[in-house]
Amino acid sequence: MIHSIFKVRVFLLVLIFWSHPNSSFSQETSKIEVIVTGEGKTIEDAKKSAIRNASEKVAGLFISTKTQIKKDEIENNIISTISSTAITSFDILKESKLPNQSFVLTTKVVISFNTIDNIVIKMGDNAKLNGSLFTLNIKQQILNEQAESDALSNAFTIIHGLMQESFNYSLNISQPKIVSTPYKHVIIPVDIVATANDNIEICHQLLIDILESVSMSNNELERYKSIGKMFYIAKIERNNEVKTFSLRNQASLFVLNTFLKSYKFYAKSFKLRPSNDVLINDDLFKNNDHDNDTYFDFGVSEFGNKNNLRRDGLLVKKMNLVLIRFLKSKDIGGRFSRNVEVSYEDLVKNGYSVGKNKYSVMPRGKVSYYKNGGIVLYENNGTGFAAFIPWDLKSVYWNTAVKEAEAFVANGYNDWHLPTREDFTKIYNYLYQNNLFSLFSDINSAFYIGEERGTLLTWSFNFEHGIFETGKEIGFDVLLIRNF
Repeated sequence: MIHSIFKVRVFLLVLIFWSHPNSSFSQETSKIEVIVTGEGKTIEDAKKSAIRNASEKVAGLFISTKTQIKKDEIENNIISTISSTAITSFDILKESKLPNQSFVLTTKVVISFNTIDNIVIKMGDNAKLNGSLFTLNIKQQILNEQAESDALSNAFTIIHGLMQESFNYSLNISQPKIVSTPYKHVIIPVDIVATANDNIEICHQLLIDILESVSMSNNELERYKSIGKMFYIAKIERNNEVKTFSLRNQASLFVLNTFLKSYKFYAKSFKLRPSNDVLINDDLFKNNDHDNDTYFDFGVSEFGNKNNLRRDGLLVKKMNLVLIRFLKSKDIGGRFSRNVEVSYEDLVKNGYSVGKNKYSVMPRGKVSYYKNGGIVLYENNGTGFAAFIPWDLKSVYWNTAVKEAEAFVANGYNDWHLPTREDFTKIYNYLYQNNLFSLFSDINSAFYIGEERGTLLTWSFNFEHGIFETGKEIGFDVLLIRNF
């Protein structure tokens, strides 16, 4: 059975282009194309939400209010006015239906810049127009790069939840075997198989739809190549067919790599019943690096040899490609085998009962969330931490980690920082209490803490040993968090 629980919400995928003849702006023809994705209970709800949020994004980029008095009221008035007067065309590019019967529409909304200019004029002293037509080419390129990663991040909010419900599980308990050496005991072989269900098809198509909408066209890619500007490659493979997408922003690859690195967590998202059984229970499968666990090869990320960065005298290779291999429905996604051992005397004395009808396995459901720019690693009463890993900040010095954190922008946020020791304690306890350590089963790194311990020392942490004292120039990885 496939279970999917989604709150009806609206999320925004935005990619903004300026359309103009002969690559020069004119007051008469300037317009903004906004690619947005809205979600709603009905197609009409999704349309209205897309228009509303496209207007909100454009207003945020190009109009600022000049007073704090009734600020929210003024901003809402601006957004409503754009929605009702500045939209010149609306086209549905992609349509997806989620298991909860809600709709996701990828749309292209065209908004008149002249109308926005007139709206600002009519607002008088309450608003001003940010930027000018003469600087928009440069500004536009930056906006496109930011909007691309924001789009993938917003989409991953849905995909991360759905992937946790994309596998069905079967349990096989073989007959106990009596082993005589070195002492008389009993071995009970236990096998759990993860099989992809139809949700995997939805995740695949949704990711393809989004990448097709936000990736660079061939013409734009050639412009990037002609000026020597970096671009990044995403590949989606399925049935031995590969689709390739060219991206502007490395943060887009970071989002895709987070998806890739989370695969073991998705495939192993099951729970056993009865949960408090003495012999066979969830604790038996908590070891995520068990030799008897096998997973579908979900993909790979690559770091190029060109355009490398030097930080603190260390050569840092930039991630430039992420390949994701998608399963098909009914494909085997993972197999997890354990041998339960119990002494023969205990088996006889306690009368342990082992049988196929006694145990069952089922999906855990949605237990991990991606929102506010990253994977939630702590939450209490609506506040917490979202985490994001800049995957090419590996083996850097502490001073570099601090500087990179201060300047880091991803998924629409610029307030990322290194966690403190107190932050990490909350994160560790949250992951332990919710059995979420498998989120990091494919990550064996140590990360810096954002606190100094004198001139030469600081702290670091990993999810196996906790916090430990270390030197500032040892060279560890970077995990960033932001508060929400």
